[in-house]
Amino acid sequence: MIGIPPFLQVLGTSPFLLAQTTNAVADELRWIAWAETATAVGTIILALIGIALGVAGFYMLRAAVRVLRSLEKTVERLAPKAEPLLEQANRVTEDAAEVSRRVRQNIDEVNDTVEDLNRQLREAIEKAEARVRRFGAVLDTVQEEVEDVLLDAAAAARGVQVAAEALRAPRTDRSEIERRAGD
Repeated sequence: MIGIPPFLQVLGTSPFLLAQTTNAVADELRWIAWAETATAVGTIILALIGIALGVAGFYMLRAAVRVLRSLEKTVERLAPKAEPLLEQANRVTEDAAEVSRRVRQNIDEVNDTVEDLNRQLREAIEKAEARVRRFGAVLDTVQEEVEDVLLDAAAAARGVQVAAEALRAPRTDRSEIERRAGD
């Protein structure tokens, strides 16, 4: 008898059962082969993508190196021209700093002058106010004196008028005039 593999000994020796088992194993083997084929194709695709990325990276690196070399040459060519420009920029910066310092100094001087003028103006205003107050007091005194003089003058004029009327009038009318003068 031919030796039956141990995994088939479990199934027995029935031909029908053996045919079924062979078909099931064949189907499983087909699926395994298909999976291995799909895996191989996927691996090949990934390898091709990796190779393409590597080649693209290599060319990009070469292009970057060329750009850097070109940039280096341009910098070397422009360096002598840039030095005077940088020196001029430094001079302009120094001049601007000097102008700024002078403007600040002038502004400080103007500010000091304005402060001095403001102080002097306040002092002048205070002195003028004091003089106006003193002048007001003098005017009040003068006004009182003028009022007193005017009242005295009015009284004197009234007295002169009454005396004149009394002297002009006959004696009998004088008592009437004296009476009116007392009012």
